[in-house]
Amino acid sequence: MSAVADGIPVASLIDRTNAATLQSVEIGAGLNHVLLAAARTNWAAGSDNLSVRFRFDWSEAASGTRARVVLTYKTQHMAAYPLNSYGPTFFAFDVREPEPSYDLKIQVEIEELAPSVGIGGHERVLPLGRLTVDAAGIGPACGVGYAEIVKYAVSSAHALGLCDYYMEGDRLKRFEACILDSLSRGIPYSVVRLGDGEGRVLGYPAYFDQNRVLSEVLYYQFGPQSIRNEIDGSGRWLHELITELGDLLRLGIDTADRVGLPVAGFFEGHERGVTSGMAAYGYATHFAFGRCPRLGPEEAVGTDVFQQLARMPAFFPGIAKAARSVTTIGPWDLSGELRAALGIERVSHIGVPGHYTWSPDKGLGQFPVLYKQIAAAIQARGDLRGQLFLVGAGLLGKYYCALIKRQGGVALDIGSVFDSWARKGLPYAVRNAGRINLSSLDAAALPPAGRS
Repeated sequence: MSAVADGIPVASLIDRTNAATLQSVEIGAGLNHVLLAAARTNWAAGSDNLSVRFRFDWSEAASGTRARVVLTYKTQHMAAYPLNSYGPTFFAFDVREPEPSYDLKIQVEIEELAPSVGIGGHERVLPLGRLTVDAAGIGPACGVGYAEIVKYAVSSAHALGLCDYYMEGDRLKRFEACILDSLSRGIPYSVVRLGDGEGRVLGYPAYFDQNRVLSEVLYYQFGPQSIRNEIDGSGRWLHELITELGDLLRLGIDTADRVGLPVAGFFEGHERGVTSGMAAYGYATHFAFGRCPRLGPEEAVGTDVFQQLARMPAFFPGIAKAARSVTTIGPWDLSGELRAALGIERVSHIGVPGHYTWSPDKGLGQFPVLYKQIAAAIQARGDLRGQLFLVGAGLLGKYYCALIKRQGGVALDIGSVFDSWARKGLPYAVRNAGRINLSSLDAAALPPAGRS
């Protein structure tokens, strides 16, 4: 094992003319840890906040590698970011009231080298990638890079045809065929969708700080009773909680066969100003494109894919009849109604706490404890080949989809479709109940097929 580098750089991060590129490094066979940089900077004291944003690009040989980057300020662990396996990764650190002189260490931890690396039993050194200072400044960190992220997301949505009404024609036929084939042949399959909540968690801490994630995700979705409120003085408990949720979310994304992304309409009005919500949707798009290179114009689906499909009378009855059984995971048990609407008998339910803000039950939410019981209930079912799971469980739903697929099942993250079917829960979903309702599903119109 060996690392070839140019030494420890000294960089003035505020003066970008002297800090365009920190370092290029090379990795050796089987190397697990690479020290990218140890930078010391001097700047005028007295400012409230120092914000530095980095860009990391894999070399051509290492593209596809799974890894994360770890930042340490002086001796304090700042954050760990998953590196996109393909394309650039942008990440940042913010220090409030920093000392005039400090050390910053940036380390890459390799999880799995790309197959193209092809390291055998002999010594071989390959280029890893390049780390660049993308932006640096003194001032509030809020909003850094928001406009750029949103512009990227808008252009990506247009490139993939995720505009207006897109789930039709050949795109619809291919999507439905994948699900039907997986059910009939017992092939594991999952579809998850990303929105602003996922974007905030995935964008922590580069774009969204602890306070924003605490108030706009943890308290908002799971409730204050579910979140530890005893601060030990360092704030580490909150970082660990957000990191745990992020790890569960990333597992659901990394193992999915399709990732539904925000459509162009989510960014309407971005030319006049970028909101935090737009930035969160944008970061979700940025993250998914970096981690999921298999997405393409002929395969891409939007965040609202199942809201659109729920308006089609035959879609859900069609895939349900091809399944050995149907299980719902969500806050509302609609098993009786679904048996009639889908035209099948084998329907069961795994209950989860609802969205804290919109649920009449203000008890404990799914995270950080109860989700483990739900995961155990899924795992206890054993072999799930040929079984269909309709999941409406918020951020944790992506994790449940990963578990279902691991056990051979087909998992669809249908989200707020459940609330529309139940006519309770998220307000916008309840308002959509006129267009998305169980009475519009038409099982009788389907020809006999599959198992019932």
